[in-house]
Amino acid sequence: MDSYIPPAFPLYEFVPRESADGTDRRWLAGWDGLVGAPAADVLLAWERGPASVLVRTTSRVFDAAYARFVTAHLALGGTFLPAALRPVGPTRIAHEMERFRDDDGLWSPISGLVPGATRAEAAAADGYSIAYTQFDEGAVFVAAVGVRPENLRVRIAQG
Repeated sequence: MDSYIPPAFPLYEFVPRESADGTDRRWLAGWDGLVGAPAADVLLAWERGPASVLVRTTSRVFDAAYARFVTAHLALGGTFLPAALRPVGPTRIAHEMERFRDDDGLWSPISGLVPGATRAEAAAADGYSIAYTQFDEGAVFVAAVGVRPENLRVRIAQG
């Protein structure tokens, strides 16, 4: 069996500050979990013009350092970022992810990322933004191109 089974937890998606102009695209970009069981992680994507956002919702809870690393991996670990914004080569990508994990100075507290969440952090890099929050039931991680950190907001996914 290789099919998506929705998780028991709510999924979050990006909410643009400007109202939709008909060019927004939203889609299920991926999931992770045991075969035949509800998804443990779900990745939703949003795109409008040159702006794009990935939102990963998980039932897993991490310490702050690992949450920062997971957030950086969301942006740097695949092909989400345009090639011009990515470090060249796997070693440089790994170093950049470790830098985000270890450097408190790169992160700033933000409010409003997830309604009702008590703590969230965001960081900005050359051409992209990342943010995360954790709560009792799990975590939400966000990677964005063309969206400033202060404009990152998510909500429970709509239909």
